[in-house]
Amino acid sequence: MYYKVLAIFACLVIGISALPAGFTGLPGAPGQPRLQGPAGEVTPTALIIVPMSSEAKMSLTFYGSGFVPGEKVRVIMTVDGVPYSLGRAGTAQLSAGGGIAVANEAGTFNLESIGDIPAAIDPGVYTVEAVGDKGSRATALLEKLKEEVLIPKKKIPDTLNLEGTAAEVGRIWAKINRDSVLAKYELYMAGADVFFSKEKLVGMEEELKVFAELSKDIAKAIGCSHWIEELNAMADEIGIDRDLFISYNFGRYGNLPALYAKERKGEEGCTSFAITDSATKDGQIIFHKTRDMGEELQAAYVKKITGLPPGEKVYKFFGEMGTSDIGISFFVNEKGLAGAADATPPIGLEKQFVPEPKKYDGLMNHMTLRYFAEKCKNVEEVRKALHSFVEKGYVATGGSGGTHYLFADAEGNVLHIADNCHTVFVDEINPDLLYKGKTYPGIYFTRHREDAYGSPEDALISSYGNITVELADSAQVGRHPAMWTYRSSQSSFTVLIDPKHPETLTTIFVALPAYGYSIPFLMGATETPRALLDGTVYTQQKGSYRYSEYQQSGINDIWKAHLNAVRKQLAKDKNVVKSINDNFLYMVKKVLSMNYTLGCSKGVDELALPGQKRFLDSLWVLRRKLSWKFCLRRNKTSGVVSNLAEANYLSETRC
Repeated sequence: MYYKVLAIFACLVIGISALPAGFTGLPGAPGQPRLQGPAGEVTPTALIIVPMSSEAKMSLTFYGSGFVPGEKVRVIMTVDGVPYSLGRAGTAQLSAGGGIAVANEAGTFNLESIGDIPAAIDPGVYTVEAVGDKGSRATALLEKLKEEVLIPKKKIPDTLNLEGTAAEVGRIWAKINRDSVLAKYELYMAGADVFFSKEKLVGMEEELKVFAELSKDIAKAIGCSHWIEELNAMADEIGIDRDLFISYNFGRYGNLPALYAKERKGEEGCTSFAITDSATKDGQIIFHKTRDMGEELQAAYVKKITGLPPGEKVYKFFGEMGTSDIGISFFVNEKGLAGAADATPPIGLEKQFVPEPKKYDGLMNHMTLRYFAEKCKNVEEVRKALHSFVEKGYVATGGSGGTHYLFADAEGNVLHIADNCHTVFVDEINPDLLYKGKTYPGIYFTRHREDAYGSPEDALISSYGNITVELADSAQVGRHPAMWTYRSSQSSFTVLIDPKHPETLTTIFVALPAYGYSIPFLMGATETPRALLDGTVYTQQKGSYRYSEYQQSGINDIWKAHLNAVRKQLAKDKNVVKSINDNFLYMVKKVLSMNYTLGCSKGVDELALPGQKRFLDSLWVLRRKLSWKFCLRRNKTSGVVSNLAEANYLSETRC
């Protein structure tokens, strides 16, 4: 530590000694005029950070001088090509966009920050830069210290109930995901959100607020003002401007606010498929979506908004998207309606998919999907709603094209529909798969994907008439490598819709990212495990890449045992909510444990629930013993442990 501090001090001394002769010193106290040199000389810019060494949660203050009066300044630290804005929103003028300081008449500024050093980066010395919008720049060094591990004063709950008023749900969400929401918002405003925004939005605040007003009007017109209440509560909790946050949330997918403002002034992708009773075993109704758009923290959750005005009602739903979004990329609701939106055009209709002219004043598909999730109970209601939205001008295109939707409901009907914001140009009920010259009723894909391992359709066709949800969710189909890329994979879900009790017995298999383990749980859940909500599951599985069919089949065995038990309890009119919530949390913790570093751990025993531990653990151990015996026979000559199931079993038997 002594040598690190000495190095930082030496760098500062060298930097000061290199300044022009006319420079009489670094900035004084905040609010004092900048120090001037002799007449005719330009005062150089300077940046000081207090303290120079800090942990992620310590307060920082940035002092700058030599900037152009009135210049808007953002303090940024770039790590591995990723820019982090260190100015905490709300500590500077909100009119400047939050997290931005404005140089005074003397060219000085100060900006405060609380806990803004990214927690994910390693301890070390980093360069911090103050960047002005008129070309001024200054740098300083900042050391991130190794954080001490402290015992929390208050236990953080493992699960969260997202049922309540829109404001209550918004506050809960913001408290859990504050850092990731703020980081994404700041990147977006800076034009550094590489997967979505394409230009700096700082300085366009008034135009963005016009887009926010447009978004509020549409939300009110379609009976979804609770979206605005939820976003306002989030913005207040985080400390950012309400209207700018509304503009961000409604428009960042497609960069609508910037494109709309400009208009007023002047192979990654997603795949969805549905399989119905004519192709499945025992008449199963299956729906799937794989989301492949770029690296971003993902949140999956069960939500229901209450406390609405008289006459208004919304359905409970399961949804998934980034931790900073209230919109969704796929869903299933309590009525058994499942749906997803793809940004890829229907096959052969690429020209119709791109609208002329482009339209930026409306809802993007992540918000229309939320409407369908909360307001529709079957595919016919979705169909009518989308036609109405297009006719009334409520939908937008973004920067690329229209939206390609797929839906399935508890009646076994499938809707394939697409719009380009000006017209609905595809509208099919129960379409059939056409593959290699043959037609297969009961199967439909929005996009054909194929690689060196074949295509997802191959496994379904070989099991046609006997397809199960386990097959649809497996590496042969839903997790097929043609459906995702390692860098950009975000999520996937496979749904088994229960036609009799969709509100309770519908099963959701959610994987974050798509190549990770699926977590199966029942729609009857009222609480969401925190690890699914705050990006922990996504982060853990994104970096481990330890998927094993042995382990997933063990998880599926536990799910089937739980489903059968709940079905029997439901037949006796017993309350099954607690059992479903407990099993949901157990599944999440079990999947997380399978992604941890190998070795002896007490954590596996601690995950079991009272009354379930003996049965579940015996089922789990039996599965792994069978896998281990098989692998021993396969590797008896080399003695090589070939996958996680083998290594975990060997590890635990040595503990």
